[in-house]
Amino acid sequence: MRVIFLFASLLLIVMRAEAAGGVQVAEYRADVDDVSWMVGAETRDIRSGDGVTEPWGLSGVETAGSVERGFDLDQYRLSGIFDLYRRDSTTAAEAYDTESKLSVGSKFYFSPNSITKLFYSLEQDQALDSASSGRWGGDSFVRSTGLTQTWYFARRRAHITLGYGFEQSETEDLYDDLRAHSVIFRSRFPLFWGLGARLQANYAQNSYSDYRGVSGVDSDQKLFQAAINHSFNQRLFGEFQFSYLDEDFDKTELSFRRYVWGLNLRYKY
Repeated sequence: MRVIFLFASLLLIVMRAEAAGGVQVAEYRADVDDVSWMVGAETRDIRSGDGVTEPWGLSGVETAGSVERGFDLDQYRLSGIFDLYRRDSTTAAEAYDTESKLSVGSKFYFSPNSITKLFYSLEQDQALDSASSGRWGGDSFVRSTGLTQTWYFARRRAHITLGYGFEQSETEDLYDDLRAHSVIFRSRFPLFWGLGARLQANYAQNSYSDYRGVSGVDSDQKLFQAAINHSFNQRLFGEFQFSYLDEDFDKTELSFRRYVWGLNLRYKY
């Protein structure tokens, strides 16, 4: 009966058009005894690119879907999650790449304002712009697993996330068989005068079997991104961003550093 109830109720999911040009499928919840289902999907237009981890001027469409099943364990809560993601990007009106990602894992809710997440994911990126593959890389395949802890503050308008991840990957034209251990820090919080801020800092220890034709190299990689944003009205949004990426190889001729300052404006119509 629970299965019949679930699928019958899924027929009632409502779709609505967003002002930004995307379509969002409203979240669905079905509480049956001690089991809760959440099913959601969203598609939206994107503008990205920071000149550090990806080229400037990227745009495209991303689609995400998720299924979550939750269980109450005394005063705590446990959920199993299944996520799908797809992104098609263009730059200068030319196809740039496509990204597909599948993630499975679990979430633990030890308090109303914290989430612990354990995950495993598979990601495939197909390059469509051969001219950019020399710097940004061509086709890639990534397997990763990790653990993150998120705390929410200020009525959930602010959060801090700490995490650890292990990655195995390869990227055409750049490297073969990367094995990486990384720690991450992410935060988002409101400031004064309607301003908001976000921070991200990653540190990774990388080991490559081959990097740009050089065999058996290791590196320390540091990524830092910071941004201050402001919504001028319901349609106009601005953000000032700084990005910094440093990868220090044990063979110094491979080491590099990139940093970018940028001002982004976005208008919804």
